[in-house]
Amino acid sequence: MPKWISDWIGPCLIGLLTFSLLLTVAGLIASYGAEREMNAFASDSGTVSGVVSDKYIRDTSRNVANWLNVHSVARKEEHVLDVRFQTEDGKFHSVSADVSDAIYDLSRIGNPIKVTYVRSRPEWFYVADEAPPIDHGGPVFTAMFRYAGLGSLLIVILLGIFVFWPTPSGRGNRLDEISSHRSQSSAGFGKRQSP
Repeated sequence: MPKWISDWIGPCLIGLLTFSLLLTVAGLIASYGAEREMNAFASDSGTVSGVVSDKYIRDTSRNVANWLNVHSVARKEEHVLDVRFQTEDGKFHSVSADVSDAIYDLSRIGNPIKVTYVRSRPEWFYVADEAPPIDHGGPVFTAMFRYAGLGSLLIVILLGIFVFWPTPSGRGNRLDEISSHRSQSSAGFGKRQSP
């Protein structure tokens, strides 16, 4: 193997290891948050009657330009209910919720509506008989954590092989070669070279 390739393998592996470790940590944190919210709805939820204080349709249209430079508008409307409810501890909360078309059509301002919330985190809630909010990114982040973790492990193994594998000269492994190179370069440090 040419020397310039072997000189770049170590730094490239260290860079890949750093990147995969960052992905692993990000995946762990994101998947933990989604799982924690779902577990909270399963174990610590309460149901109260709230009041619809407002209803409106929010237009979330946005301009889209793809690689073909075709300009289009992605139209999407969200049906929103503003709801006011009182938790079991007596505190009032005013929240906005995206709801299905059917629930939006049946809801009237001033009418009661069922609100299910997490007692310890009232900002986690859903209205009527909608399903609990599911973070669709949860499985993606869990997979990112698993695969990036496996990638990190593989890179650590490759880095270990690169460092401890005997060099072609037969003088020992790359760790010995690196330390001998450092000692040779530091031995001449500070000394004036004679002509």
